[in-house]
Amino acid sequence: MNKDIREVIHNQVKAYNSRNLEEFLSYFANDIEIKREGLAQPLIQGWQQLATEYKKMFEASPQLYAEILEEVVDGNTITHIERVMGRMGSDKAITVTAKYTVEDDLIKKVYFYNLITE
Repeated sequence: MNKDIREVIHNQVKAYNSRNLEEFLSYFANDIEIKREGLAQPLIQGWQQLATEYKKMFEASPQLYAEILEEVVDGNTITHIERVMGRMGSDKAITVTAKYTVEDDLIKKVYFYNLITE
């Protein structure tokens, strides 16, 4: 039985906020692709790269926290406006729109756009 995609994404954000790498990674497909507006190549291509990059970020970000400001669900996609604080030790907040695509209860694609550093 498929989980509500909100449950998948909210649990992923909860794991992100607690910097629990193992739990965080459990929400992503093996062939995860993460893209950002304005970049030709994906930021992340595949689960192993995701694990490597987020391990570094979690270790360097003791105050890391993401807050969901807005949420829209459309089929198997969910779009958030998120405010992220403490990334890589920064004291500046980032507001970003994140579009998640969920298949078989796993996050398959993420697209970040409208990134604003406060």
